[in-house]
Amino acid sequence: MPRHATHINVGIPAGASVAACRAIGQHPAALILESIGGALGGYLGATLPDGVEPASLGWNHRGFCHSWSALIAGVAATHASVVQWESFCRKRATELSNRLNTAGYLSDLERLILALELVIWTIAAGVLSGLFTGYASHLLLDSFTPAQLPFA
Repeated sequence: MPRHATHINVGIPAGASVAACRAIGQHPAALILESIGGALGGYLGATLPDGVEPASLGWNHRGFCHSWSALIAGVAATHASVVQWESFCRKRATELSNRLNTAGYLSDLERLILALELVIWTIAAGVLSGLFTGYASHLLLDSFTPAQLPFA
């Protein structure tokens, strides 16, 4: 993967930025954690096409996962799935936050576990938007190479 670093260097900040934009209006700590999730998703998405269709398959390794069709299908499927995922994760995080704030009978260990779970669900809220953004960034970068992207 000769351009592996380029894909990562673009995918991580792109994923974090989109997740941050989608988290506007959330508590500042949640915005930061969702941005971290977006960065993680951006990393995964930026490396996914070459993970599925590695360059070791030959110079023209670009099949469906490296195609305009994949990008169009991903964009079409993105919004609804991202909104549902974010809603699910944010709802779970709110439940955990409420439980932490109202349950005076919890031990320190139980509070720590709930707090860690809250952080994990908040980070998870940004992962999917970052994943799709990182994937799209990979395909857009590849579209400017001499091999470009196949349509299907």
